[in-house]
Amino acid sequence: MNKKSGFEIALEEESMRIALRRPPLLTCDDLVNPDIDPSRVALEIMQLQHNHKVTDKQLESIRATLRESYESRTKIQQIIAAIESYYAALDRRENGNVAQDNAFARIQNILGMQWK
Repeated sequence: MNKKSGFEIALEEESMRIALRRPPLLTCDDLVNPDIDPSRVALEIMQLQHNHKVTDKQLESIRATLRESYESRTKIQQIIAAIESYYAALDRRENGNVAQDNAFARIQNILGMQWK
């Protein structure tokens, strides 16, 4: 068993102090923020993997969570667009019932939910 020198121990302790002071590059809120560049997320994950701070199992879990987050964010953005098009139709004085039916049909399509 290799014993660490006092210098190595002090270096590790100082590295830990620095790491604890540095805020993470990305937070959980950043993952659902549409303004965050997905390449930043990928870079952060690669950094964690490079520094051996995550196992392969944890890495796969992170990737699955990010995929789900991206898919959810995309669906939410599409739903917002459907609602905005409904509001625009009302502003143009189109038939409200038709505009509502169109928006509802788009939202159902986005979510993959159809009445049977």
